[in-house]
Amino acid sequence: MDELRISDYIIMCSDFEKNPDNTELIKDIENFISKLEIREYLPLKQKELITMDIITSLSPDFDAPGTAAFLENGRVSKGLLSYCVNLINDLPIISYNYFTVDAIYQYGLYEAVISRCRDDYNRLIKMIDDVVNASNIYKIVQTASLFNEDSYKDWLDSMNQLKDSLNSDSIKALIEISGLESPESAEFINTAAKMAMDSVNKEFDNENSKLKKAVESQEKDAESSNNKHGDDDGDGVSAN
Repeated sequence: MDELRISDYIIMCSDFEKNPDNTELIKDIENFISKLEIREYLPLKQKELITMDIITSLSPDFDAPGTAAFLENGRVSKGLLSYCVNLINDLPIISYNYFTVDAIYQYGLYEAVISRCRDDYNRLIKMIDDVVNASNIYKIVQTASLFNEDSYKDWLDSMNQLKDSLNSDSIKALIEISGLESPESAEFINTAAKMAMDSVNKEFDNENSKLKKAVESQEKDAESSNNKHGDDDGDGVSAN
């Protein structure tokens, strides 16, 4: 069984894009693909590991299109290529960029693999999507709970208590109680406290921002609904 490297495939695709009249390059790509050994099924445990790898790599700073693109990248580079028994991933994760995914789709690699494992690959995709959807539902429910006055008050109180515990007097007392009054120990504790406070402030700002957006959205929906009803003259026809 020939061992193939994904970097060789990417280089051939890149060379062809630079010189699309070179038919020999197309033959080289086709020859590369013909040597792939493709399995039809991935064990469930491996699907779970692939799913975890993709989901845990998601950045909270991604916008919606960025998240979709990243997930598509993961489905292909970490999911689809896992079905290729003799394909060596010799590229670091940072090299899996848009061009890599496009090359897998455009120059035959995707079709060669998916034709052998379509049903099982769809199972993997469903697992990934289910995890993403479950995560989104959890975030929605978490934000929605803030509309409950008691829940929001409890959350706000806990955040304020945590902030209070990280104030300078509390840190000073901690240093005195622990007996770690050396400059190095004090600096360490103060630095740790600052990091914790920064994290709390970020969480506080994030949740308040989500709550504000949700409230604004509800107010716009209510205003839109009121305007619609105000424009009706009672028989369902808009008044002029």
